[in-house]
Amino acid sequence: MATCSFIREKKQTAGAMGGVLRYVAQEQKTMDTDGTRYLTGVNCAADLAYQSFQATKNLYGKASGTWFYHYVQSFSPKEEVTPEEAHQIAQELAERFFPGCEVLVATHMDTEHLHSHLIVNSVHPDTGKKLHFTPNTLEQMRKVSDQLCEEHGLSTLKPYQQDRRTQGLRA
Repeated sequence: MATCSFIREKKQTAGAMGGVLRYVAQEQKTMDTDGTRYLTGVNCAADLAYQSFQATKNLYGKASGTWFYHYVQSFSPKEEVTPEEAHQIAQELAERFFPGCEVLVATHMDTEHLHSHLIVNSVHPDTGKKLHFTPNTLEQMRKVSDQLCEEHGLSTLKPYQQDRRTQGLRA
């Protein structure tokens, strides 16, 4: 059983993006006791995610406004999921939900629940178009996450019903 959440980053600058990428990629959070590191770049090299994101923005002249999006997929501590499986599911989520996009996937094992951070470049590397998400994005992401959990034999939460009176995502 996994939940998805959006982390609203108030500061949208190159420096803020670099800080978030460094935070999620920390070895003490992403490496298990056997030395396996759960850090993967989807459509970019994990260790060069910042440079890739920047190069894409510069190529299309879009180094302003929203620089990145930050999502987290969290698993219940009661769910029997390994770090490897949690990371695999997060990678599949990145590939299915953000097709063709540059995404850094970092699975953290430093809390009682496994969770994966997905940092998404706001500019698509093939089209140069900026990504735009709506209040329904999280609900759609959750459906894809639930589908992946079912495919991996994991449980899912009851279907999510958003309160339609809510105006957008709030912190």
